[in-house]
Amino acid sequence: MLRITLQEEPKVLILKLEGRIADESLQEFESTWQKASRSLGLRTLCLDIRGVTFISAEGRQLLARIHSESHNEFRANTPLTTFLAEEAKRHRNSQDQKRM
Repeated sequence: MLRITLQEEPKVLILKLEGRIADESLQEFESTWQKASRSLGLRTLCLDIRGVTFISAEGRQLLARIHSESHNEFRANTPLTTFLAEEAKRHRNSQDQKRM
């Protein structure tokens, strides 16, 4: 089960994820991201993944794609969530190097 909360602030849109990102919840996450991306405007996106307890390979790919598209910030506080944030950032950096 995945709980998704949107917190809108003047300069940042926080997408808080808690629980498991897999199967049906993956579709919900992507749908929420698509809606949020349309309302971002000049705000920064922050993915708060501190409450993520499990993520599938497809979920990791989605995190990397979101980071690639939005250059978002991450909030992470456990070995798992820190690893996921760093992995998404590395994926973006490798994509940027391929374009050069």
